[in-house]
Amino acid sequence: MDLYQLLFPGGTIHCRNSKCAKSASGLEARREFKTCHNCNAYYCSRECRRAHWDKHKKVCMQSRVGALCKQIINHVKEDSFVVSQLSAVARRGFLAKGRGCVKLFFSSPDRAERFLTGGLPELPEP
Repeated sequence: MDLYQLLFPGGTIHCRNSKCAKSASGLEARREFKTCHNCNAYYCSRECRRAHWDKHKKVCMQSRVGALCKQIINHVKEDSFVVSQLSAVARRGFLAKGRGCVKLFFSSPDRAERFLTGGLPELPEP
């Protein structure tokens, strides 16, 4: 059994827009349907995707933010310069109170993506 069969056991994919009744076989949907830019929601057309966005965006943003958090953690782990800089902030900021930590807060998913591409200069103030 391949991954596709595990994800879509019935072999039919339905448009996520509840006002639309279109569906397609798995292979056909993969070729012709549109997906959400942030997650794997399938829509039969761009119009259906746009029409459903108000309902879908809350779930979709949580998915996007979760994926960004994982990417940021991996990015920080892999970049020794970033690790050393964040460690220095933790040592300075919490030296008197014991073990320190650094929490990164981003005002939007776009700011987090800029940190991933631009590195430390894109970090908000500690």
